[in-house]
Amino acid sequence: VVNVRMRRAFDFDGFKTAVAVKGTYNDQSEKTDPNLSALVSNRWDTSAGEFGALLNVAYMESNYREEAVWGGGFFPYTETGTPIPGYTPGEALDTSPENDYVLMRDAAGAWDRYGLNKRPAVNVSLQWAPSDSLETYFDMSYQGYEGKGNMSFLFTRTDAQQKPGTSYTYHPGTNVVKTAETVNAFLLTSTQAYEAETDSMQYTTGANWDVNEKLNVKADLNYQKSTFDNTGLILDLFSIKPTLNVDFNQNGAVSLDYGTEKLNDTAGVALGTFFDGWTHSEGTAYAAKVDADYLVDLGPIEKFEFGMRYSSRNAENQDVQNSGCRCWETAVTDPRLDGILDYTPGKFMDGEVTFPRQWLTPSVDWMLNAQNQDTLRSIVGFNYTGRPAYDPTRYFDITEDTTALYGQFHYALELVGKAVDGVVGARVVSTSSDLKSFQIDGDTGVATPTTQNSDDTVVLPNASFRISLTDTLTGRINASQTLTRPAFADLNPALTLRAPIAGQINQGTGSGGNPALEPIVATNMDIALEWYFAEDSALTGTIFNRNFTDTIVRKTTIVDIGGVPYRLDRPENSGESDYTGYEIGFQYFPDNLPAVLQGLGIQSSYTYIDGELKPEAGAEKTDLFNVSKRSYSAALAYEKERFGARISYVYRDAFKGGENYCCSMPVEIMAQDYGSTDVSMSYNVTDDIVLTLDATNIFGDNFQDYFGDATLFNRDTVRFAKTVSAGIRASF
Repeated sequence: VVNVRMRRAFDFDGFKTAVAVKGTYNDQSEKTDPNLSALVSNRWDTSAGEFGALLNVAYMESNYREEAVWGGGFFPYTETGTPIPGYTPGEALDTSPENDYVLMRDAAGAWDRYGLNKRPAVNVSLQWAPSDSLETYFDMSYQGYEGKGNMSFLFTRTDAQQKPGTSYTYHPGTNVVKTAETVNAFLLTSTQAYEAETDSMQYTTGANWDVNEKLNVKADLNYQKSTFDNTGLILDLFSIKPTLNVDFNQNGAVSLDYGTEKLNDTAGVALGTFFDGWTHSEGTAYAAKVDADYLVDLGPIEKFEFGMRYSSRNAENQDVQNSGCRCWETAVTDPRLDGILDYTPGKFMDGEVTFPRQWLTPSVDWMLNAQNQDTLRSIVGFNYTGRPAYDPTRYFDITEDTTALYGQFHYALELVGKAVDGVVGARVVSTSSDLKSFQIDGDTGVATPTTQNSDDTVVLPNASFRISLTDTLTGRINASQTLTRPAFADLNPALTLRAPIAGQINQGTGSGGNPALEPIVATNMDIALEWYFAEDSALTGTIFNRNFTDTIVRKTTIVDIGGVPYRLDRPENSGESDYTGYEIGFQYFPDNLPAVLQGLGIQSSYTYIDGELKPEAGAEKTDLFNVSKRSYSAALAYEKERFGARISYVYRDAFKGGENYCCSMPVEIMAQDYGSTDVSMSYNVTDDIVLTLDATNIFGDNFQDYFGDATLFNRDTVRFAKTVSAGIRASF
């Protein structure tokens, strides 16, 4: 349970107003975005009690850009580039050069994701305290979102015909292709245009009542509603490029060189597949809670805490994605497509890898125009105009009702002359869910309505123990069980499928949810020792263990649907996971430095985790998903009078990010180690006015991953933005 509490009027002594203005420059979008907020609050004493009111408004924009190069799967070929059939998907083939096959990627490409997001927000809070012992409140908040942008996708066949007189080169001592010179390579570029809007409202009313000196009761009611609408249109452009030279691992990324051919040229470019998609989602939630604290004098027991929670959540989703292709029939220069031509922003992965810096892509604004959409529908042969009707087989409706009761007591006593305190309790959680959706038959592709119901009750205990060993040394032991339920979207069985490209690739792609997912139950244990050796300084150490049942991970497997093979990505419960580790934290602000260095200090932490995923009976144990064995952070901070500065570095080493059973390379998707450095500074012009300057990822660190072996089977390279922000905060 996460409690997020907004500011209220009684948080301030009286009248309060505050404004904040910040601008953030993104080096990839090359634009500066505003982030604005303002707050006004006051409280009044009247004969009916004290009243308070607060208004907080905020608005921010984000011109974003994300650049990435991806590498496809590896398959067996002859030395002249002819595919060898009969391989088993998910079985890694031997890389010895003595084999009668070579391993090569079938495809590679990139995505250039860019657009503008806008996020307004309003929060209103009213409070009334009719007496010193009773306080009531009413909160209302609105959060909005508007987004418009493109993920321009590039896909090319890297197993095209070898250039006459050339042959593949290989990674030393292997049969894995390192470079290839090809001719007449198929190229697909697409615009994946979207225009989305979200409106979320939340209303909360409640009270905080000190019944007497011993008993305090808090209660509130909450209602939330959120709607989401998205127009999602994809248009592919097809062409054949006379020359393509590929380096499958250039600094960890796939390099594509089309020679003198420019990818922003319209010659020979024709329309491919058009995907006509829309989504509408609604969510509602009702919640009520009551919490009580009761002070007692029962020997070591000082206080009881008990309460209940009830929530009813519903999510409903409708969408459609029709696809059609009269491939190659219509040139991109056709007069009916006047205004469709656009180009990616340019400078793509500049300085990172040899790759086209810009390519032709359909215009987002042109595609989002209703008249132009009808033109595309006519060209690909759809028998309708206007927005298509929602696909009933993609309907999804889930309701989840949860009731929780909890109780715990606080204790304090003296043990062998040492002060000891802690908490012991438990939570009983009962959940009932109803899912209405459609299940797709893998053999026929036919969707059938289905209703699934589930009910469960779990008991989740918790206990903590703290002992003051000395005035500066404290020990802690914590134990608990927690429950995490699957996200609603992960339960939706509807599939989003992209059929194989005719004559180009032998597998389609798809994604979907899994209605059979079970919740994750975690058993947690921590033992900590904390030494506060000086003011604002500490050395801490923690040993911990976590055990998870029904761990949820995403996997890509080959699934046959209606006789067509698809690389299908969806979540699965993958058995039990268990890990043990330790964390060391150190904070030191020395007080014996020269005057000019007073306020200089360091903050750091180091975490080590060793664990494994234990799949179902008979399967081999594997590494944990998304968990690094080693991670650390270090920060140098300086606080002196009106000036403050901080430079921090965070690092995590390689970790397993997923599994892909599509092809003939190792199935493990491993993320490379990654670190980034941020800087922040502030200056108090007065007690009420603060100037700030922040920078993130100042060295431009990128993300990379690979299939089991970073040299032979590199996968994606994602370029992260560097940002610089300057702002001012004022309060009166």
